[in-house]
Amino acid sequence: MDRVVGLVEERIGSDLAPWPGGWPNDIELALIDAVLSIRANYGSPATGVRRRCALWREERGGGACDDLTELAQREGEELSALLDNEQRLSGGQLKTAAIVEAAVNLRDVGVRHAADIDPQSREHKRAYTKVKGLGGVTWEYLLMLLGKPGVKADTRIRAFVAEALEVSDVDARTARELVLAAADRLGHDPSQLDHAIWLHMRSCG
Repeated sequence: MDRVVGLVEERIGSDLAPWPGGWPNDIELALIDAVLSIRANYGSPATGVRRRCALWREERGGGACDDLTELAQREGEELSALLDNEQRLSGGQLKTAAIVEAAVNLRDVGVRHAADIDPQSREHKRAYTKVKGLGGVTWEYLLMLLGKPGVKADTRIRAFVAEALEVSDVDARTARELVLAAADRLGHDPSQLDHAIWLHMRSCG
């Protein structure tokens, strides 16, 4: 952990970029964001994932998007057309179909609204991760988007930790634990440190 702290201090410093904040009261948008962000360009408000979230909010009348029943009653292809997104997960399923399946699964275990989700619930996590192509990393990201502090140990975060440890690669669990520990040592919000590391690694190309 000391090496991760050292690299954060060397490369990023103490003045971290703000965490964008996600969708703490809009579980529909958080789920859309978490799934569509997999191996994708996040984009500006007019492009990428953010544009797709805006399209869904428009579909919902521009107000709150905090009831998974709204996504659960859609079809994957219908949602694909609505969000103008035909990207697929590694297993070949449309991302939008995975969104619908996850919404159904979460609804069926009592999660309809942002306030219903429990980061410590194995049942809630399993409802999400049993969808083919969705795993623990994007579950963590979903929680972060809902305002729960965490670390999304994706490729860039893992690369940063691997560089700090002077190894070729680290697994997601190790990267997550070390960044969480570094955030605690440095007095940073874990989500904010995650975002700062991600921005730094993106700038490195």
